[in-house]
Parts: sequence; structure tokens; C-alpha cells
Amino acid sequence: MPATAPEMTRRGAIFTLCAASAFAADAAQDVWEVVTKLAAALGSGDAGEVLSLCDSTMPGYAALRVNVSALIAQADAESGIDPVENAGSDGARQMVVDWQLHLVDRSGLQRVTRRRENVKVSLEKRGRRWKIVSLQPIVFFAPPAS
Repeated sequence: MPATAPEMTRRGAIFTLCAASAFAADAAQDVWEVVTKLAAALGSGDAGEVLSLCDSTMPGYAALRVNVSALIAQADAESGIDPVENAGSDGARQMVVDWQLHLVDRSGLQRVTRRRENVKVSLEKRGRRWKIVSLQPIVFFAPPAS
């Protein structure tokens, strides 16, 4: 027996909701991959890669560039990241990441600095790529105090 108009509308609405959920899930996964790339680039000492993931016009970009460059020059970094929040649309998302940073000073003293903070990351879709448009607090990525 053919479906009636209300049944077809209901099926269409269910399909639309499922498709919207799939797009949101894909966006959530995509931005999480950007954050994991950021952590990996920091760990591999690639300041260029860290900065390429960020919009150069974002607030605090100059400070981030200085901090990340100095951090990578002075210490080996290892990150542990866990998502706390990941909300938004398929064009703009806001994340909170529980970020643990383990820094080992490259001097002969091998001092260890540990940091842990909820880092807020805002991302926007730019063409086919996600860009970080806000990263707070930027001081989290500063080199260890001497």
C-alpha cells in the first residue's frame, strides 16, 4: 500500500534530522582532528604547522606565534588532550579541551613543567578547511618560566 502524504512528510523529516545529525557529527569529528593535529604539531616541534591551523587574524595570534616558537625552542612538549565540549554547527564550532602539557626543558637541567587547563578553541569552516579563530588562554602555550 503506498504511503500517504503525512507519512511521506514524516519520513522526510526523519531523514532530514538524521542527515543534519550526520553533518554535525562530521563537523564535530573534523574539528577534533584539527585539535589533535595542533597537539601533534606541538609535540613534534613544528611551529609552522601549529600556526598554519590558526587564522592569522585571530585575537592574540602574534602572542601565540611568539609563545609557540619560544616553547618549541626551549622544551620538548607532550600533550594529553580530552574533549570536554564540542558544540556548534557545520560552519562554526566551539570546543573546550582538557589539555595536559608536559614540558621537558632542553637545557642540561632537564626541568619538567606540567600544565593542565581547559583550553577554549573556536573554529570556523573556511572553504573546505577548519581554522582556529580563537584559542584561550594563549599563555598556556608560553615557554616554561626559567
